[in-house]
Amino acid sequence: MARMLLWLVSLLTFCKASDVMKFQVFEELEADTFVGDISESSIVKAMATNDNIKGELRYEFQGSLQTSFGIDESTGVIRTAAKIDRENVSLGLVRDTFQILVQVSKGVMKAAIPTEIKILDINDNSPIFKEDIENISVKESALGAELPITVAEDSDIGNNSVQSYEIVDRNDGGVFDLKVSRPTSEIFQVKLVVSKRLDREINDSYYLVIEARDGGSPPRVGRKGLSITVLDSNDHFPKFSKDRYVGEVRENSRVGTFVLNVTATDKDIGTNGEVVYSLQVPPRYKDLFTLDARTGELRTNVHCDEGIRILDCTAGLDLAISLYGLI
Repeated sequence: MARMLLWLVSLLTFCKASDVMKFQVFEELEADTFVGDISESSIVKAMATNDNIKGELRYEFQGSLQTSFGIDESTGVIRTAAKIDRENVSLGLVRDTFQILVQVSKGVMKAAIPTEIKILDINDNSPIFKEDIENISVKESALGAELPITVAEDSDIGNNSVQSYEIVDRNDGGVFDLKVSRPTSEIFQVKLVVSKRLDREINDSYYLVIEARDGGSPPRVGRKGLSITVLDSNDHFPKFSKDRYVGEVRENSRVGTFVLNVTATDKDIGTNGEVVYSLQVPPRYKDLFTLDARTGELRTNVHCDEGIRILDCTAGLDLAISLYGLI
């Protein structure tokens, strides 16, 4: 007995890492699919051919039996116990590999056979975006801006995971492009690039559809919309409704008499489109009129009843009226 034990210890001591039994099987195959044969192990072959060890070889998983696999106790053949979904199985130390010890016995002698079973991925998952539509806001002055986009997720690995992104439907006339980078083999960065100048007054919104495509054959795809809102910049000047305004006021008119109303508009929106009026006059006409900064109403500021004041009020004046868009 001591001699047999020494022989077995010697065999296991010189067993190299290459003696680890390694098998692989595709996911989603039916139960009872062949995975591998432990009897091909050099340790098992040595035990089987040693006449000093009496008894039949018996195989079993050491510890709790894995629900995904089963082993024939007399032949050492491993088969799937159920259809395996790689994305849902409880994996070992390696992402897609089971680490298993198979115990083989012959008579009173036992040995543990290190075993790895790698689950091979098939392209059974499509890229998925968390949102069907992603809302993006961009200023109309943001030419060249790069706006990050949330990328898709894919439970598959390797070439069966996401491999590319592109715009597949658009109404922007080529205003936007995608900038796709890959810092690592598993990480994508996707940015929406403003390639042409935006003008909110012409188009205040756009809608694009982007597609994530994996490397399967045929490939699987996932899509989502990009709803882009163009924000206003103060890029327009206020414009008067007329090039020249002419007003009259009679002599002896009271202070505050209405003379005329100037109006202007600004194509910007919000505070960028609000107009404020101001009056610019030669020094000799100073204080003759007032201009309402908000309404554009021009009114007399003196009582036109004598001397130069009367002349000034009745002569017909060209007054410079300035206006400014609020920022």
